[in-house]
Amino acid sequence: MNSNKQLMIVALCLTPLAIAESTQSFFQKVASIKQDLHKLTPEELCTALAITYKPVPIITADELKKEMSSNSKLLVINVLPEKYYNDCHITGSISAPLKELADRAKSWDCSQKIVAYCALDECDAGEKGCILLTCMGFTNVVDYRGGIKEWYQLNYPTQGPALSEYLHTKSLPTSQGYELYPETFVCSNQIRWVSRYQLQ
Repeated sequence: MNSNKQLMIVALCLTPLAIAESTQSFFQKVASIKQDLHKLTPEELCTALAITYKPVPIITADELKKEMSSNSKLLVINVLPEKYYNDCHITGSISAPLKELADRAKSWDCSQKIVAYCALDECDAGEKGCILLTCMGFTNVVDYRGGIKEWYQLNYPTQGPALSEYLHTKSLPTSQGYELYPETFVCSNQIRWVSRYQLQ
């Protein structure tokens, strides 16, 4: 057997091991930052995962509504804490809280199209969900940036009592309005807003 063939065989044997080590390394990194995921910006998350930040593809409410009616294999995930999913979520979407997303996604089909969403367009949890899924090898992941607030206010199909105040307000987070955002921290923007306005 010539040396080229020997090298090829060695490479083929080592590739699964390298992939396994890479995957294990990813889950170790996620485990180490799990409790602080909501505090990290998307850029900081990429730094923690040792990857280069790239903007995540986005989908509009109208595009998502149309695709949900035509693509039965589309997976729409709400990455907010489960209590917010239970309060109001897009009909047909599933709960996959950001801190649990990597573990839950282990059994999903990596070629399936996935749309992640969170609370509202100022929230970055959906984008971070897309980053985590992309690191796991998912090849068709997009962020519905408008979130459940926009979807609800467009009167598109939702489930849940929709009691959260932020769903009903038109105001952006400001010194008077940031309290309308969920009381549980779900994204890095909240922390910056609270720091800014509570310290004034």
